[in-house]
Order: sequence, then structure tokens, then C-alpha cells
Amino acid sequence: MRRHGKGWARRCGESALAGLLVITCFLAPAQSGPASQAALPTQGICAHRGASATHPENTLAAFREAIWQGAQQIEFDVATTADGELVIIHDSTVDRTTNGSGSVSSFTLSQLKQLDAGSWRGSRFTGERIPTLAETLAIMPDNVWLNVHMKGGYAASYQAAMEIFDQGREHQAFMAVTADQAAGARAAAAAVGKTILLCNMAGDRIGSEYVTETIEGGFQFLQFAGNSGVLPTPTDIQRLRDADVNSNYYGAGYLSGTLSTSKREFMRTLLVAGIGFPLIDDSVMGTAVAEEFAIMPTQPKFRDHIQNATLGANVIVNPGAEIWMNDYHNPTMASVPMVDPLLTRDRELVGWNDVVDVTNQPYGAADMPSVAAFPTEAFGRNAFVGGHITGTRWIQQTIDLTGLESLIDEGTIQYTLSAWLGGLVGQRDYTALTASFLDEEGQQLALGQVYSLDPSDWGGTTGMTYHEHSDLVPVGSRSISVQLWFNGQGNSVAHGMADNLSLVLSLTSPSANVPEPTTWLLAGTGGLGLLFMLNCRSRRSQALLKTPKARLIWHFRPSTPAISCFNHHGHPFLHRTRVSRCPARAARATGSLTGAGLWAESLRVLGDTPRVRRESRGFPSGPKASR
Repeated sequence: MRRHGKGWARRCGESALAGLLVITCFLAPAQSGPASQAALPTQGICAHRGASATHPENTLAAFREAIWQGAQQIEFDVATTADGELVIIHDSTVDRTTNGSGSVSSFTLSQLKQLDAGSWRGSRFTGERIPTLAETLAIMPDNVWLNVHMKGGYAASYQAAMEIFDQGREHQAFMAVTADQAAGARAAAAAVGKTILLCNMAGDRIGSEYVTETIEGGFQFLQFAGNSGVLPTPTDIQRLRDADVNSNYYGAGYLSGTLSTSKREFMRTLLVAGIGFPLIDDSVMGTAVAEEFAIMPTQPKFRDHIQNATLGANVIVNPGAEIWMNDYHNPTMASVPMVDPLLTRDRELVGWNDVVDVTNQPYGAADMPSVAAFPTEAFGRNAFVGGHITGTRWIQQTIDLTGLESLIDEGTIQYTLSAWLGGLVGQRDYTALTASFLDEEGQQLALGQVYSLDPSDWGGTTGMTYHEHSDLVPVGSRSISVQLWFNGQGNSVAHGMADNLSLVLSLTSPSANVPEPTTWLLAGTGGLGLLFMLNCRSRRSQALLKTPKARLIWHFRPSTPAISCFNHHGHPFLHRTRVSRCPARAARATGSLTGAGLWAESLRVLGDTPRVRRESRGFPSGPKASR
């Protein structure tokens, strides 16, 4: 039986979840090199105004959903505001698709950004905004056709073409234009010495004369308007192929809305006839029909966010989901609004390739842990969340290892991957942070990961626990693809959450050139009634933190005696009063595990300089201590 899934990533994600610990089907969306190298589809569906059957049309949410479904082409409409900005909206007025009223051209961009463009489609989209052309181009992968349907005249098309050039999208974005609009776009191309792709939207748009005008006019696309269900002739289809012109087909009433049985059959007829890209509102069923013809959902190739690696520091950019893009596509750390239900609007996170629907939420919001449990000074204001979605979603960034090649190939670089991961009480959500080590050809050499799966992993309540993994960086590694994954099991909503992501590269032996940062933890082992000062960088100290005896743990620094506290499940709580009774100058002990045995060494803190004197406290060692 044929399965109509949610697109390429959903199907792969189900396989991945079956393995639980290993992402088996894919590791990330493929990363694109130079734009000109991105292979573009030759046939498939065009997501009309994005995934408009299920999402508010012409919004970033609809476009991201279309990408997620695997659409081969995405269509959107470009209009001009009163202050000359290019925005994405179909109608000449805002009445139908926002909570406002009036003509688009009477609003400034700032005024349009105040309108709600999502709630008419459903409460989960409350707060969705009208995007600009720049914002829309910025989220697109490199290997999907972009059908830029112009609504203005010469000047608007000139401006839109310049934006396409500015973002390097001329290999994939084609402008659907009339004669006057085509002149504006071509003038922009001539001004910068480039070529712009054009779709002929003039004329009768179905017969042989339209095909001839398109070919002779130097267009790269045409869009048949078969509102009566009329098909172009086989001869015309062949003429277009011979001239290397791509064909779209818009059939209002025949392809619009949900794809019923009869509409799916008409879509099959178009694909058999050789039409390149039927315009479809229902991208779920549209991609399923396309698969019947071996047209597989597109695996998006996003433009890399590439960071340069350094030793001894966290190389992940925006590891706490604190920096996101506002409605004007500018980075901000403004407070994220507390909203209900979870994820009213997908927020782009700075530094990450936002594949789809991974966003951030503030502590204290609906379905989030409290600020008291996760204090701001230790966890910031926000955490990553999977969002109000189903199936597998993820974000990605790339770490460039240039400059570290010799040390890596000598086997002297190690990595520590860590994160706070968790989810909701009573709901199993697979959340994972992975690091894929790639050679110079982009082939995976090894995969490091930390993950959580079950509420018992994060203490049985809504919250997160700390996870860590260390190993050697594989010889031959030249880059690291870091991915944060969320998957709601059983096709449920992925309410997983994550924070304080970290990937630290360090030398396997101490080096004077790489100062080793020291973080101390003050720990009380409830069963033994002892206090311990722990060096977080010590592997034996890290082992102690994983034992159930580590009941109370405080981040401790001389300048800030208490940042946060954690119980044996790893749940934070504030406990400053206990810490205040333990002055920094008092003698304390530092603990570690040797096998199953507990040993201690005394530590005296004199100002900010720790002096360590080893001494055995007579604790048992060996198997008997395991009780």
C-alpha cells in the first residue's frame, strides 16, 4: 500500500527514530556549495503561495512547510508598500488574509508588520506576519525553483531583480512577469551584468501562439492557464523541451484547494503529458502523486552557516536560542512573547540553518519549565523547542576546522559535546544534539551525539537534564556538521526542548598555548554528608556528577557563589542560602570516582587561587562501594 507521508524528511525520520540512538536515514539536509552547483528539479509540484492548503498563504510558515514537504518549486506574490518596500501578498488589499483592512499600497512596511497574517488559518498561526521579499528569499534552500510572481510595474520588477541578485538567487528565482515587468527586470540585469530568469505571463497562455511568443521572447518559463482543464498539445510540449523552456500549469478549480480524487487524477494527466510543474495548494497530496512518477520530494540544500573552530571554547553559535530574527529580519535578543498555544510563529534562530519549525520559547511560557527551575543567569531567557509540529525537525550549522588539520591528523584533538535536553511531563519526545565529523569530501567519518527520549530521562516532569559525550576528533576531519533534532513519537507533536548546547575542542594533553578554563562545582553527596569542590573539566569529577549520590550541585565561582543548583535527577533549583553558609575560604574536599570507589582530596581556596593537597579519606573502593 502506498504511504502518503509528510515528505522526504518525515519518512527518513521515522526510520531514524526506530534506531533511537543512531540517525540511520540521513544526518542533515545536504549542504550546498556555490549556488550555481545546486541541481534544480526538472519536474515536480509548485507549492502555490507555499503550503497554502494547510498554512496561511504567502507567509514564512507556509513556505517552510512547502520546503519540508519536498516541493520542487515554490510560488509567491510580490507587491509594493506605500514606502516602496517589496512584500509578499497576493491580493491588492489586506482584508482577506490579515486582521486589517485597506489596500496594500496604502500601508507602510512598519504598518503592515503590525497586522496578523496567520490567525485566519488557525489559532496556531496567530502572530504570523506579512514577510518581505528579502525575508522570503533568505529562508529558501538553493535547490528549489522560486516562482516570483510580480504584482507591480517596471520599477517594482527592477527592484525585485536587484534583491534576487543581492542574495545570489538568480540561478533559481525566476520572475513571472508581463511585458512591462520583464523590461524592468532585464534593465536591472543589464545594470549589474547578470542574467535574470523570466516566466512569460502575457498573452492567451494556453495555445501554440503563447508557446511561440515565449520561445521567441527569450523566456525560460511559461505558465499555462488551463482554467477550463484544457491541455497544451504534445507538439507544443515538445517545442518547449527543444527550446529548453520549463512549463508551469495553473488550473483554478482543477488543482486548487485540497486535492480530491478527481484533482489528483488531473494532476497525473498533466505529469504524463510532460508539464513540468503544476501549481498545487495541497503539497501533501501533491508530492504523494508526484512520487507515483518517481519524482521524489526535494531534499533541501541550505546555505551553510559556517563558523571557524577554536580550541578551548564553545564553537556553537547561538547555543541558547537567545538571538532570533525579528519581523524586519534583523537579529534581536528582545524578550520572546509568551504565547499559547506553543509556537504561534516560527522564529529564525541566528547562526543556524533553520530547516523548518524549530524555534525558541521563553521559560515560564505555556508548556515550558519555570524560571525558578531554570534561572536566567544560568540558562538565559529562552530554550530551543521542537514546536507545535509533528515528525522530525532540526536545525544545523557547520564548524570549519581549517587551521587545526595537523593536530587532528596527529590524533591530539578531542571534543566534548553537551546539552540540556528534555521535554514535557508524560510525553515521549526524542531530542538529540549530534556532531557529524566530515572529511574534505563531505563524507562522514564519525558521529557523536547526546540525546533524551523518555520523561524518565529528564526526571519525570516538564524540564531538561544535562547530557555529555567526549571522544577524539577523527583523523581526517575537516568540518563538523552540528544538528539539533526534535521528533514527536508516534506522529505526535514534538514538544522536546534543549538549551546550553556546547561543542568544545581541546588538546588531549595540556598545552601552554591553550589555557584550560576551570569551572568549579560545589557538591553535596546526601548519603555521605560531605561537600565537594569539583573541577568540571575532570573526567572523574564528571563521573561523580552522574552518580545518584550527587544530590546537590552548585555552580560555584568566587565572584558569584551560586548560579544554579541541581538535584540528583539534574533538575535545577535555586539554593543560595545553603551556599552562603559555605564561605569560599573554608577548606573543602574535591571528589571523584575511581571505578566504583569514592576518593577525596582536600582543597583550600585562598582568594581566587586554589591549592590542592591530596589525601585519602578512607572511603571504600572496589565493587562493594557500588551499593
